[in-house]
Amino acid sequence: MKLEDLKAKKISDLCDLLVDKAPIAKIDTSLSKTSLSITESPYKMVVGVDDSHNVIGVLTGTDIARTVQQRSVNPADPTSTVINKDYVGVDVSDTISDLVLRLSMRPVRSVVVTDKGKYVGIIDRQKLAKKVEELLR
Repeated sequence: MKLEDLKAKKISDLCDLLVDKAPIAKIDTSLSKTSLSITESPYKMVVGVDDSHNVIGVLTGTDIARTVQQRSVNPADPTSTVINKDYVGVDVSDTISDLVLRLSMRPVRSVVVTDKGKYVGIIDRQKLAKKVEELLR
């Protein structure tokens, strides 16, 4: 595969190679339950979704710790009170070059993949780099 071929590829073309499933947390789930999901996840994050599985944001342990430092947070509070809505995301219809561009602009470890706003999975930066290298050989 050539670089030009990769630029034309849609994320949906490579979903089976690139997309992993990070756990989800409904935005009305308690912070204590969401925190447990974060610690048990190999990605150390959850993707916050509404009842229709539309992505609202992401949440990491760092996000929770930062919020606790800034203000009082109760473990029974809903996840929506601390969710980070400023996440990096792509749609399955975007190209791989769109994905690489977004990753180059923000220092994040993973990107949320959606299909018209609905959660599909995440793409890990390191896994993407390895896979692109393999595809270009």
